[in-house]
Amino acid sequence: GTAVINWYTSSIGGTTIPHPTPRTTVPALITYYVSQGSGSCESPREQVDITINALPLAPTGTDVTYCLNETPVILTASGTGTLNWYTVSTGGTASLTAFTPSTSSVGNTDYYVSQTEGTCEGPRDIITVSVTNLQTAPTASGVDYCIGATASTLTATGTSTLNWWGTSPTGGVVDANAPTPLTTAAGTTT
Repeated sequence: GTAVINWYTSSIGGTTIPHPTPRTTVPALITYYVSQGSGSCESPREQVDITINALPLAPTGTDVTYCLNETPVILTASGTGTLNWYTVSTGGTASLTAFTPSTSSVGNTDYYVSQTEGTCEGPRDIITVSVTNLQTAPTASGVDYCIGATASTLTATGTSTLNWWGTSPTGGVVDANAPTPLTTAAGTTT
């Protein structure tokens, strides 16, 4: 015949319990004992340890913003376990290599990262990559002064923070303050 399987919560004595289903809602070490047979023909009990591990926390990722077609860098996150990268919020296939986002079109793309410690994978953190259009150039008008005249600070109109650069069309050091032109000599300064 078929052997009877007996479950217990103690190594000796006690009464049988229904086939156990351990709760996995809190970290714990749960021990059951199992034997087979019945009455005087019951086998010794075998100890069965069930370890319920805590889920690791979600790693911490940082949202990033790029201008259209800017060279992106690989996404990063910090955690204490093995990082798992996803392109979907649930399910999907994990990549152990972080993604390098595309900047070829304007819009937001969400990436997700979780961490695994031991055999447990925790929740996913969302990392949003925003790609924005390049700013349009501000508008400004040239001014004329006579030598020795009192000059005013230059002005320009734009839709965001204005950056003022030196007299070179590329490179140089940015200044948040508009310059005031010198009027000590004749000539044109750009």
